[in-house]
Amino acid sequence: MCDSYSAALDALRDSNKVRELTLVHAEESCLKCGEERNGKQLTAWAALLFTMRGRMQINLGVWMCIKGHVVHYDGAEDGLFASPPETVYVRVFLDAVLGICVIGRSTMAAAAEYLTSLLRNTGAYAEGEFGQAR
Repeated sequence: MCDSYSAALDALRDSNKVRELTLVHAEESCLKCGEERNGKQLTAWAALLFTMRGRMQINLGVWMCIKGHVVHYDGAEDGLFASPPETVYVRVFLDAVLGICVIGRSTMAAAAEYLTSLLRNTGAYAEGEFGQAR
């Protein structure tokens, strides 16, 4: 699943389209009681998805089950990690960031520089696209 988001981002970038997935990502069942969504109305908002190939906007949905639980999208079934709701990470990207922060004991600047080079080398930034070091 993680690779599919990177592939979608590459396709959008290659065709010079806006980097946005219009599909609304939402949980199919309540995480507390297990009630199925079954077409219940969603409230959607835009979130920023970070992948190994760069970032793009996706839409997340929240709904309320019959028992009153507010069901936020957590992303686990799609290989994503949503926290806070406006920021979503592909799990592979999050693993790389956490690994660098734990392993790169010298300084956060060294870890940030390494991560930036990783993003540049994997094609997260297109040719000529501005990318900051931290």
